[in-house]
Amino acid sequence: MQDFFNNTLFWGLAITFISYVIGVVLKSKLKLPIFNPLLISIIITIVFLLIFKIDYKSYNEGAKFISYFLTPATISLAVPLYKKLEILKNNKLAIIMGITSGVISVPRKL
Repeated sequence: MQDFFNNTLFWGLAITFISYVIGVVLKSKLKLPIFNPLLISIIITIVFLLIFKIDYKSYNEGAKFISYFLTPATISLAVPLYKKLEILKNNKLAIIMGITSGVISVPRKL
């Protein structure tokens, strides 16, 4: 099984999409905010990697292709954000606190 994951290029992409679909189904059935599809996808992927003792580098070889899709999607958020610039300015303290707490919570390599 370990050889399959090490030798197959797109399995990381497949597990990421499958786990996201599971998250979407859970969100639509349970309708609770905690069942965010992205959060569920992350949890399922981490558990999968831990159970099968798969190295992150092996997983990322296939999953890195997702970034090709995420980059244009991230760029496309600039226009709606620009249209809501006043709302962002009015909530700058909350935004700064959210970014700060996110930066603090990210584990660092020593």
